[in-house]
Amino acid sequence: MIEFLKRGITGIIMLAVIRASVAAIPPLNNAFVRYLGVSDELAPMISGTILALGYIFAVIGPLVAGRLSDRKGHAITFLTGGVVFGLFFLFWTYAPVYQILYIYRVILALASSAVYIGMQAFFLEGAPEGKKGMGMGFYGIGFGVGAAIGPMLASIVVPRFGIIQAYYVLAIASLVGTGIGFIGVQLSKRNKKAETSTQKTQEKEDKEKKESFLQIFMKQSTPVYLLILTGVLVGTNNAAVFANIDDLGVSLGWDVGRAIMGVAIFAALSLLQPLGGYLGDRLGKPQALLLGLIFLTIGFGGLAFINEPILIFPLMAIAGIGGILYPPNSQALMGSFAPVNLRGTLLGYLQSSTGLGSAVGAILGGVLHTIFTVSAPFFLALLAGIVGTISALYLFLKTPKEQR
Repeated sequence: MIEFLKRGITGIIMLAVIRASVAAIPPLNNAFVRYLGVSDELAPMISGTILALGYIFAVIGPLVAGRLSDRKGHAITFLTGGVVFGLFFLFWTYAPVYQILYIYRVILALASSAVYIGMQAFFLEGAPEGKKGMGMGFYGIGFGVGAAIGPMLASIVVPRFGIIQAYYVLAIASLVGTGIGFIGVQLSKRNKKAETSTQKTQEKEDKEKKESFLQIFMKQSTPVYLLILTGVLVGTNNAAVFANIDDLGVSLGWDVGRAIMGVAIFAALSLLQPLGGYLGDRLGKPQALLLGLIFLTIGFGGLAFINEPILIFPLMAIAGIGGILYPPNSQALMGSFAPVNLRGTLLGYLQSSTGLGSAVGAILGGVLHTIFTVSAPFFLALLAGIVGTISALYLFLKTPKEQR
């Protein structure tokens, strides 16, 4: 485990830097299209379509990245993705016209997907047996830290140095982070325990390579339920809440932006995902996953009934506990069903289902908010959580004991 921790630190650093750069794109993009000469009236629409294209390919990207990771190797996938991401983030600053940003946005979405999926598979593969959930928790640290610091870094750099300099900083940081990731890969190659483990699984790999992706889903129902649970229910749940929580705060008397601190609380708790993974390793992944959904349902669904805005914070903290438990155990559980040659593929489908569910959730939340009241998206979250909890209980009963 000590050797895995040493290698994991370099992976966390690389993942955090790439994720921070991705998270900084939305707040930077509006200002950058104006920098290219787009009028103030058209800038929001142009910026929105550029961002939307990236979100679409963020759903497609994991599917492609998963197959590449299985065919070419997990390390080469996330390292190549990191280099491409850093270079095209740098190219962004030299864009002559805004139209080329559509191409760059697609490439960045695909490259970041390669980093995410390759890194997930790398962590899962390197974690010792019985510690897979904790290993995926380390992935959650890098992802959560990056999501938190990206917009904050953009808000600090742009007012002081300018929009171009912000892209420079993030591009260089992405390339340096990829270099640190490369060091981690070299350390993992020198780890004799990892080499021994690889030799021991060679026979299993040779046998399972004949098993196709479709055969896994036909033979095992659990991965199918897990994809539906994560995408349609959890992704929808999160997006419906995050997109409307500030309006909820405003409707209850707070200033614009204050309720978003609730999202920050939820994100900060992601630093404890290794603990959630550890509990899954001890108690069983389906059990921890089910417990996480209960906390998510209470926290997000409870927002539909509050009359005081201050209650947003404790409820988001409760949901944050669910965020500690659900992601690492869903990823580790999916990995337990994946043969060696299809680990990246199944993790890619899990990531893609989350992105698709988030897109659906954001749309449904906005529609319900517009047609009914600001509380309507949170009733949707409550309904999704209840259905998700029941589904997770069924998932627990269907999962073989040896894969829990």
